[in-house]
Amino acid sequence: MARVSLALRPIVVVTVALACLIALLVADRADARRSFRPVQTTDHAWFFKPRGLSPKAVRKAKVHIRHRDGEVRRRHVPTVRVRSALSRSSLLRVRKPKPARGGRLEIITEPLAPDPPPTDPAGACQLGTFSAANMPGSCWRPYADDSPFNTPVAANPRIAAGSAAAVRSFVGSWKGNADLNYAPRLTVGVADTSWDYGHPIYYSQPDDPTYTVHCAEAWGTCEIEGAQVAIPAAARAAGGSDGHLTVIDQASGWEYDFWQVRRKPSQGGTITISWGGRTRIDGDGLDSNGTAAHFGGAAGVIRPAELAAGEIDHALFLVVKCTNGKSVYPAGSGVGRSCADMGLANAGAPPMGAHFYLDMSDAEIAAAPVPEWKRTIMRAAARYGLYVGDTGGGGIVVESGSSYTSFGKADPWVAVARDAGIKPWHNPETGKDQYTFDLTTGIDWSHRLRMLAP
Repeated sequence: MARVSLALRPIVVVTVALACLIALLVADRADARRSFRPVQTTDHAWFFKPRGLSPKAVRKAKVHIRHRDGEVRRRHVPTVRVRSALSRSSLLRVRKPKPARGGRLEIITEPLAPDPPPTDPAGACQLGTFSAANMPGSCWRPYADDSPFNTPVAANPRIAAGSAAAVRSFVGSWKGNADLNYAPRLTVGVADTSWDYGHPIYYSQPDDPTYTVHCAEAWGTCEIEGAQVAIPAAARAAGGSDGHLTVIDQASGWEYDFWQVRRKPSQGGTITISWGGRTRIDGDGLDSNGTAAHFGGAAGVIRPAELAAGEIDHALFLVVKCTNGKSVYPAGSGVGRSCADMGLANAGAPPMGAHFYLDMSDAEIAAAPVPEWKRTIMRAAARYGLYVGDTGGGGIVVESGSSYTSFGKADPWVAVARDAGIKPWHNPETGKDQYTFDLTTGIDWSHRLRMLAP
């Protein structure tokens, strides 16, 4: 019997060790976890401000680093540093790797429920895997890194000679206007209504119906006249008079942009549009004819996943009241509606393609007394800027909720607005509740907006 016990002792030791390890792993997953996003960001570091926790309760901490390939890696943060930041109510500095696109600090304290599922599931960052059932997460952005829409504003940018006048023209278009028709704002909850001037974006698969494009306007030869394009059968255009529809053919890498979709059969055939164009999804996002500036339909568009995640990693698409009747790079030859067309002076108005940016540092934005959703937009406007891409009433362009409701899904913008504390207002014209993200208050557009030299 003694020999048997001695022979089994290593097995018993290993079994006990494994049981302890499993217990530790289970206990770790049951720990309470609090997440914090950076309040400041530099080229080399993130600055977090952990709060609402007892320093003594901190057991461990780590930073989740999202890289440009969409992969998330984790790095340990010494608990002594976290406890010190909590006790002093100071900022915690964490080194930022160069290829990183986003970071999140996680502090582990007392037992709680297991981790929630990730916001961006596997495949949500990889073009080619997108579909109605797997829409892109916040980690994906269209076009190449050197696209104008993905290129950050330089550290010491060159300001255009007419910057002050252009800002006065832009800001003056909504000052004193009770309905703020031309103010920078986001209006959501309007999917499938005549109020929808967003850009629906669809991602086609090889087995989707094939459509032949026909451009109905007599303006010459449309670039995509006769093109064969795979489009999801359920895809539909925005309900507003612009009738935008963008489809990204994941097999070929081409983005097709349609303006004023007039007819689209459900199972293939001829899709009739007023005009349109195409651009490479891995290119610069320019030279397409679906928007006034000839920007791609996905260019500068805010998607609900981005605002929900608190990270917009690209420039924004801006709609202004009118232009000076000219265009500058990166816009094409389109000028939209000139101010002269409205009986106003063209002098001082911005050209189509004008590149504005918000001249505020990350620290100033972090300290601004505004809600987090507004800081997210402010950071994008400061880091990448806003490109004038169209004229009319509108502000900043978002992805249309029709990208989702076309397939019988709920409009994610409604959930984003509610989570942000935006109060709905009932539109009797559409019979639906709408939500307006107001960008006029809390931001000193008059004194902090600049127009860059093209």
